[in-house]
Amino acid sequence: MKANLKSIIFVFGILIFVLQGCTHDNLEPIAPPVDNADQLAFDNASAVVGSQLYNDFTLTPGFDAPADASVNIADITGFKDFYRCKQCHAWDQKARFGSYIKRAPKVKRPDVSDVQLTNLKFADIRLLFDKIKNTGGPAVSSTRTSDGTNPSLGGNSHADYGKILTDAQIWDLVKFLKAGAFDVDELYSTNTTGSYPTGTVSFSDIGRDGDAAAGMAFFNSKCATCHGADGKTIDLGGLSVGDFARSKPYEIQHKVVSGQLGSNMGPTAITLQEMKNLLKALIELPPLVDPIDPNLTAFENANVVRGFQLYNDFTLTPGFTGPNDPTVNIADITDFKDFYRCKQCHAWDRKARFASYVNRAPKVTRPDVSDVQLTGASSMDILVLFDKIKNTGGAAVDRTRTSDGTNPALGGNNHPDYGKILTDGQIWDLVKFLKEGGIDTDQLYTVNVTGTYPTGSRTFTDLGKDGDATMGDTFFTSKCATCHGADGTTIALGGSTLGKFLRSNPHEVQHKIISGQLGSSMGPTAATLADLKNLYKAFNNTAKYPN
Repeated sequence: MKANLKSIIFVFGILIFVLQGCTHDNLEPIAPPVDNADQLAFDNASAVVGSQLYNDFTLTPGFDAPADASVNIADITGFKDFYRCKQCHAWDQKARFGSYIKRAPKVKRPDVSDVQLTNLKFADIRLLFDKIKNTGGPAVSSTRTSDGTNPSLGGNSHADYGKILTDAQIWDLVKFLKAGAFDVDELYSTNTTGSYPTGTVSFSDIGRDGDAAAGMAFFNSKCATCHGADGKTIDLGGLSVGDFARSKPYEIQHKVVSGQLGSNMGPTAITLQEMKNLLKALIELPPLVDPIDPNLTAFENANVVRGFQLYNDFTLTPGFTGPNDPTVNIADITDFKDFYRCKQCHAWDRKARFASYVNRAPKVTRPDVSDVQLTGASSMDILVLFDKIKNTGGAAVDRTRTSDGTNPALGGNNHPDYGKILTDGQIWDLVKFLKEGGIDTDQLYTVNVTGTYPTGSRTFTDLGKDGDATMGDTFFTSKCATCHGADGTTIALGGSTLGKFLRSNPHEVQHKIISGQLGSSMGPTAATLADLKNLYKAFNNTAKYPN
């Protein structure tokens, strides 16, 4: 009996010990049960197909038409970037906080989202599925997606993907985000400055701790047949594979996995370590490594806002301390400033003599307005544009040449040698402005021109186009009213209120908002095309912003 009692006490003690162990604070909580149907759907999903759907579901094998037959596929394909996951959340899933920090909206694409999709390997699969499907979300609509620069239309909103994709395709996306997507922080470093949509980004330590020799072996085995041993057989938008990896590691890491949709390049099975190795080889080992193009580097490092300022008046631009050539007398520029200001010859709207400056005749102190419009500079090769601006061997800085703008025989209309005046870095800032920064004023207002230069006339109508006046009022209150006053009358602008000045000179205001008023306390203001549309729309109200 005593023996049995001891045995019972011993067993009871063990039970108490085990129960106490089960309540130990260091143990992870037991996960809630997962719906078997969800788990089965997730297990059967394809991370590779998910990577393709994330890129462009309309080109993904197996996508034949929207899941809801009432949805018009043309309303998707005609406005594709409003529905591509990668447009809103980026190739690296970092949304607007990584590679897409400077991918501003355009008419054909919305803002980049502020929702990152990284670290979703811990997400609940049903929750992730429901978030993507977004039942009851915005419908497919060509009106909603007609202008990405006008967020009030709803183009930034997450659509009802249950109307577009099947449940199986949504599970493929879940599988990709939870189990297939690479953590790019393990592949390279993303270095950002500023904030969306005007920030900058660069990439370093590409390939991290990868093995370049192993990466070269992988490339030769999996890639060289099509891309060539040096990675140059296929033109990737003017880049070799090596160039592409250095400039866009965030994109290449995705496309190796998904393939290049719409081409012969299919998916390639690759592990995280193999991707590290491949990237390391692409940026380090010949023959895959091309010399880095110093022009491309200079362009990428240029400052678009400073380009705005230089275009206005380089002598007042921060950082300009004097002519690049010390033999040039700065007084020979400042005493005849309008012969050297870009805006004098090409106008605030970059339309030269064909729009806002159609009536700006020459004077003694200024030359003719040029017949060269710069609105098409965005499509020019960066080095061609750089050389055109620099104009080595062009007209010299000369007081005689610029002594009388009404006498073109003196040479005042000639484009000077800006290499004598500006540094290469400053010229690259101008290139950056003309390529990427200049506002398309046709989207801000309508300019109505009659006659020809220099005796023509012009008026401005439809200020703000399809902007939102209420949002414009909010922008003004937030960014401008502190100095200009609630109604824009505090500061006199050449005898005008701000309202009158904007309505009379919309071509000038759009530039100065971004560049600032040089020589004054008004610094640059970050403003998108949509912001400017909204502001201009608001200023149609003469009661609120009087003359």
